[in-house]
Amino acid sequence: MGRNRTNAAVLWRGILAGLIGGPLCLLGLALVQVVKLGYVPYGGALEIMALPVFLLMGGVYGTVIALMFWLFALRGMYPSAIGRAIVGALIPFLFVTILNWARSGENTGVYPPTPMEAIGNAIAYVTSFGVLPGIAAAPKNQ
Repeated sequence: MGRNRTNAAVLWRGILAGLIGGPLCLLGLALVQVVKLGYVPYGGALEIMALPVFLLMGGVYGTVIALMFWLFALRGMYPSAIGRAIVGALIPFLFVTILNWARSGENTGVYPPTPMEAIGNAIAYVTSFGVLPGIAAAPKNQ
């Protein structure tokens, strides 16, 4: 019973890291705009308005990643921090890849990002919503 309770802390750490990752992702996206344009469009208002959505996304990604590592811990598997970071990064990466593939023919009317902007956005997104919860969701038995 005590071991399961200890491993259940994995869930809380992953969820909290996902919630922290939401604002960090918005900060990273603002930095990408600063590098691309030299300033943040709209005075950063879009980042502030998007905060509740990104908190929710971070909570969902953190929950999924933490639940996965909690189930691993229940089975006696304890991946290293690098392994958790890689697996955590794959979750949002696969989700976005599948989503973009599913709507690849749809014209949204938005200008596509430049390759460098797309790489910067992907790094901010995957790091905030995948790597951070993956590293934080460490079982105490390691």
